[in-house]
Amino acid sequence: MISVRTLHYEFEKACNRLHTAISKDIASVDIDAFLNQAKDIILERYDEIVEKNRVLENHLRVLEVIDISLDKEISKHNYTLYSLPKDYFNSLRLRVNACTDKCEEPQEIRTKKYSQQDDLDEALKDPFRKPDWYWRRGLWNIVGDKIQFFHDNKYDIKTLELTYIKYLEDVAYAEGCPDGKYLLSDGITVIKENKDLNLPRNGLLWRKIVEIAAYLYKKSVDDNYKVEMDSFLFNQNIGVA
Repeated sequence: MISVRTLHYEFEKACNRLHTAISKDIASVDIDAFLNQAKDIILERYDEIVEKNRVLENHLRVLEVIDISLDKEISKHNYTLYSLPKDYFNSLRLRVNACTDKCEEPQEIRTKKYSQQDDLDEALKDPFRKPDWYWRRGLWNIVGDKIQFFHDNKYDIKTLELTYIKYLEDVAYAEGCPDGKYLLSDGITVIKENKDLNLPRNGLLWRKIVEIAAYLYKKSVDDNYKVEMDSFLFNQNIGVA
């Protein structure tokens, strides 16, 4: 766990490396906004970073949750709904084992994720894509907070395991507000206690978040700063852009 106080201290150091002084008027909530935006950028561009930044790749693996068995929620004639974990952010892999009344051991199903409703409708009609036991095929997608897996009643699912990227909760330096009132951007929610970053201190990921946050801050105050985001995301050295 990384203290939000540490994040603020390192944020100031990172800004100094970029030759940018932090305004005395900037509030804790504003610094947190840059830190949280940086964190979300890394989550959203996870696949790109893993592919292009070999130094950071292994440190990103702490965000992966491997082969978690999901609970069945609702079964219909042609599909079954499974509840997603509360910390789910994005899927990496789905493993499904199924059987029929004629098989002795569950068999692995080749899963295909569809992206749109039209794609699903076409796939369910396509003999080369629709769910099938002989070809060990199934279709799935994320619907709200659930996985919808289409089996078309061709087999009985025994296990459904998801590998996914977990979401990192936003940080908040509530103690950094001089008036003791840390108000979120909705203008309603008040945070009374600090919220730290749930990452290991001996990893590099939290430092990359701070580095990107400093970049975002500099871009917001310096119109002449032309460095692109990718130079920070894919740079192999932490602290050097």
